[in-house]
Amino acid sequence: MTGIAASPLRFGVAVICMLQLGAVALGAPTEPALEELRLAGRTQGTTYRVRAFRDRREKPTAAQVEEQITAELDHVDRLLSTWRDDSEIERFNASPAGVAFPLSPETADLLERSREIWSLTDGAFDPAIGAAVRLWGFGGAPHRTTLPSAYEVEAALGDGGMGHLSLAKGTVAKDRPRVRVDLNGIAQGYTVDRVFALLRSAGYARALVEIGGEVRVGEPPPGETAWRIGIDSPDSSVAGSLLSTLALVHAAVSTSGTYNSAFEVDGVEYSHILDPRDGRPIRNGMVLATVVAPDATTTDGLDTALMVLGPERSLALVAKLPGVDCFLLARRNGALVEFRSPGWGRVESRLRRGRPAHRG
Repeated sequence: MTGIAASPLRFGVAVICMLQLGAVALGAPTEPALEELRLAGRTQGTTYRVRAFRDRREKPTAAQVEEQITAELDHVDRLLSTWRDDSEIERFNASPAGVAFPLSPETADLLERSREIWSLTDGAFDPAIGAAVRLWGFGGAPHRTTLPSAYEVEAALGDGGMGHLSLAKGTVAKDRPRVRVDLNGIAQGYTVDRVFALLRSAGYARALVEIGGEVRVGEPPPGETAWRIGIDSPDSSVAGSLLSTLALVHAAVSTSGTYNSAFEVDGVEYSHILDPRDGRPIRNGMVLATVVAPDATTTDGLDTALMVLGPERSLALVAKLPGVDCFLLARRNGALVEFRSPGWGRVESRLRRGRPAHRG
């Protein structure tokens, strides 16, 4: 299988289908006719969707834009996939310690963004713990039926961490040979941003891009004041149930959580989300973290970090970040408790929370 491994919870964000629109004569008669671009398919081990509108007189043609988007998705996969040995990141993972490995501008940029979020979150987000991720049976490794030993956990922890990487002038080097970088926790958001920028340069100001649940939107679609984005409820017994509905313009949103990806040993569930500081699945009661920010690279990196930090530290962090808000769900004394940043009310729709919704 090729493609960047998708966390199953990346399907925790649903685009609510509010419109029935075609590609002709949208808007008032005095306005330029709009064309609608709709794309869908598979990339990076998951699904993607694009929906965008522009003046139909814009160039390049919609067919050319579709070709550009497909080429961009393939390009990112060749750079960042941990499922193909010939990807740039896997070639770095196989390289020896102490060697300056040359990077493409895209991978260098994403590693720099990752280092920024790693520093911002005090290490709660760390894409250089690939050895620990694989030890626990995630990131493309065989699923586990037993727990790793304390010795194995400590060894993997010692062979990981952004602190073992040196970034300089378009190169990266590691100081230990077994250090593995796994950018799956941020790559989909980064790809969303790149596709969104491509659409914007082609005149699609009204746009939505979604890859595996990572979403970014621009101006609202015709006839609407915002894009409606639903956050799936962790209660799988209620089909189509939404925990919350957001109304977004010029923003991105992503969700991370524990309830869709775990393995069980002796009746105890172990999450796919690891705490980079101890190399083990989180045990802080966190169930879900949804982040809204100006771009999808930020939301994708932060949502996992908030799962690691827990409610109190997450809210304190988000309060310091301009344009960032979050919704958290955690288990406390057997009950699910909700936490919101002060600005969450600005993005939450007035649609009734918890109602089922059609997914477009």
